[in-house]
Amino acid sequence: MEKNPVIKTEIVSVVSNQSSNSFQNKKTPVCKSGLTKDTLHVCEVCGKGFSAKSRLKSHFFTHTKEKPYVCEICLKAFSHRNNLNRHIIIHSGERPYVCKRCGKTFAQSSHVKTHLITHTKERNFLCEFCNKRFSAKSYLKSHMLIHTQENLQVCEVCGKKFPRKADLKRHLFTHTSEKPYVCEVCGKAFSWKSNLTKHHLVHTKEKDFICHVCDKRFARLRSLEEHWLTHTGEKPFACTMCSKSFGNKSGLRKHHRTHTDEKPFVCYLCQKGFSSKSSLKYHYRNHVNERPFKCDICGRGFIRNYRLKTHYLTHSNEKPFKCDNCGKRFSLKSCLDVHRRIHTDEKPFQCELCEKSFRQMSALKAHYLVHTGEKPFECETCGKTFSCKTGLNRHRRNHTGKKPFVCDVCNKAFFEKSFLKRHYLIHTNKKSFECDICNKEFPLKSYLNSHYRRIHEDSKKMYECDVCKKAFRLQWNLKAHYRIHTNEKPFKCDICTREFNQSSSLKRHFRIHVNK
Repeated sequence: MEKNPVIKTEIVSVVSNQSSNSFQNKKTPVCKSGLTKDTLHVCEVCGKGFSAKSRLKSHFFTHTKEKPYVCEICLKAFSHRNNLNRHIIIHSGERPYVCKRCGKTFAQSSHVKTHLITHTKERNFLCEFCNKRFSAKSYLKSHMLIHTQENLQVCEVCGKKFPRKADLKRHLFTHTSEKPYVCEVCGKAFSWKSNLTKHHLVHTKEKDFICHVCDKRFARLRSLEEHWLTHTGEKPFACTMCSKSFGNKSGLRKHHRTHTDEKPFVCYLCQKGFSSKSSLKYHYRNHVNERPFKCDICGRGFIRNYRLKTHYLTHSNEKPFKCDNCGKRFSLKSCLDVHRRIHTDEKPFQCELCEKSFRQMSALKAHYLVHTGEKPFECETCGKTFSCKTGLNRHRRNHTGKKPFVCDVCNKAFFEKSFLKRHYLIHTNKKSFECDICNKEFPLKSYLNSHYRRIHEDSKKMYECDVCKKAFRLQWNLKAHYRIHTNEKPFKCDICTREFNQSSSLKRHFRIHVNK
């Protein structure tokens, strides 16, 4: 890239034609470009010299902050007329400046210069504080405000600070949900102008940037560059807090919020906060019960597309991920990762209130509701509420009578997936539960427990109840037995709210509802 010419200056004495008393012998920087003392016009505030009086007049507005040139269309004001002229082109839609490399058009010549850097990849402007490089001087100037903390724009709603007023203005839309930028073709509205510009490409279908690996086409060079990373596996955007890397800047930005717990996107219906706009968008669908992604095999709807893709694997029975310890296979790598914790007994998600640990974050979130008593899932038929979505789904089947889990061997149908899994053991003859006294194997844990009671009732009973002196072989059996004395009933039916001492009693009770 051609470097900007260095302008050498020297200090000379200049006498203004208008007020010789004020400026006589004042030291003024003058450009060595053939100017004479007689033709130079000097700024009274900073002493800077200009060859034309009109230029001095325009320069003076930088001190007074006056903006006399106003756009008649949007009322935006400017200090200089040429800035107004450049701005008016935006409204006319005229884009006279063309990039010779890719043919892309721009409203201003400066925009072409900035765009050309995307082809050369040159970043000649260096931040002296953090050594970050920028392709344009204006980008560096905006970045420097982060270090100096001068004139930062503060959001009155959440206190977040921004280096530029435009950044604050964009941020405010996250609180108001205002979408002032409307597509004139389809009427879709956007919070940010950049998003509207990107959206316009949907209608124009101009996709001039082609991936040389897979021939996929893109409307923007930046989109192509991000796409390339899917082929190379490169993740250039690294988190400074945990070293996790991402293929694009937006992914890193979203990830940063997991460290700061920042949730700037708020649902106007329930005031719940989210770390990303997409999460808020999917959350809205819970309120309106919108499920736009439909399975064309069974008709089930999903809020997100990736959930539909995951669901398709249940129809294909494809399970490419295998556990090295037990050979069990899974449709998704995430399911395999969770399963591995059974072997390692790893429970990384801990409740801050009672210190109980869980293998999955979803299990911890569901557990928190035990402490809060919150029941956010409501049945749209009868209005009954539940603390977890699975409880609501089970309850819904009482209204519909639907039994979605079908045995592919004998076609018997079940309300719950766990019931189907237990039923499968009859066909497979798999016996996973072994008696540690006589080594006899059983397909279900309940069968093993029954075997203990009948055959080994009096052997190895190490745990004795100090209330009634009844003995038990396993500590958890004694623990469950204590509830008879304390009348503790922690297992509650989601359908009729009846409570039980043991989970097995609840399961037996649940069959009453299932068979209705």
